[in-house]
Amino acid sequence: MSKCLNEKNFKVLYIITLSELGGAQKHLFYLFKYLNRELFTPVLVSGQVGWLMDEAAKLNIETFHCFNLVRQISPVKELKAILELQKIISSVKPDIIHCHSSKAGILGRIAARICNIPIILFTAHGWAFTEGVKSKTKVLYENIERHVAKMTTKIITVSDYDYNLAIKQRVATKEKMITIKNGIDFSYHTDDIETKHKYRAHLGIDSSCAVITMVSRLSPPKDSLTFINLARLNIDRDTLFLLVGDGPQRKDTENIILENNIRNAILMGDREDVEDILQASDIFCFFSNYEGLPLAVIEAMAAGLPIIANPVGGVPELVKNKINGFLVDKNDINLANSKLHLLLNDSSLKSKMSMASKEIYSNFFSAKRMVQQTQDLYCELVNSRTSK
Repeated sequence: MSKCLNEKNFKVLYIITLSELGGAQKHLFYLFKYLNRELFTPVLVSGQVGWLMDEAAKLNIETFHCFNLVRQISPVKELKAILELQKIISSVKPDIIHCHSSKAGILGRIAARICNIPIILFTAHGWAFTEGVKSKTKVLYENIERHVAKMTTKIITVSDYDYNLAIKQRVATKEKMITIKNGIDFSYHTDDIETKHKYRAHLGIDSSCAVITMVSRLSPPKDSLTFINLARLNIDRDTLFLLVGDGPQRKDTENIILENNIRNAILMGDREDVEDILQASDIFCFFSNYEGLPLAVIEAMAAGLPIIANPVGGVPELVKNKINGFLVDKNDINLANSKLHLLLNDSSLKSKMSMASKEIYSNFFSAKRMVQQTQDLYCELVNSRTSK
């Protein structure tokens, strides 16, 4: 349990690029929700006004909008963002700065170092030099991350895959790194058929069809096109494919569905009722070109769904092949379709995988466990400085 030797309250400044609903943003939301406020006071800086800023405000957390902290590469804006962050840091006077996402992770650590912040942390929600990224981009980000790692007290990875990748690419030493796996809250009720029908009725979904769901942002590295094509292959079966999420590829995705008359696919956009949708579903799919440790998959496990996913990044740490789902190679839609049919036709196998998903989630991937481990790390670093 967390115990800081110094009894003062420590201010933690969190820096993230985007505020829209996504995995890194949910990760921060859980930190804000469960962080011990007697020990730590969270403050948020984001380059975008949106869901996370709104949720932080509801939790009475002070927020700042860094206007020049944007996802797109722009040397002028990046310089301005560093200056902006310096001003915010000088105003907040944090004891700890904890950066999330690639751009905020780079610029935030530079600004923190300039301001002589004693404890600087970075959580990598998947590396920008991971498998599937173009070679030139890989080399660029490996060199950048090696440089800013020198400014960092501790680097947190959300999966063993990302930890091992960083060691392999010599981003930092093992002593400077730690893995704290993602976790979520999920109000799972029951898996009886009446409850599932209740959720379906609430969402206007026919109780007789098989519901296959994918939750993801509609942008790279996610591969929503494979999911839509999977729906097309099953257009004559009694199936409904729900694609939950939004992003820059939404219009293109809508056009593909309309032009090909994929009538069993529905693009649902961002939703606040993802738990309800998952509990109305039968099977979860997750197709992506590269990943950290996706929260969407953990949510599906908590809902007791068997999962069909690509074995990228930390996904194999969640989906154990033939235990709680199937791992299929990227772009192998025929294999994905084969595994889908296997689950649709074998209720015993589906039930067995459903129970396995729930068990893996409950044992290893709760939000409170994730926050406790993060808080323990804060205290360890604070105590280390206090004892010097």
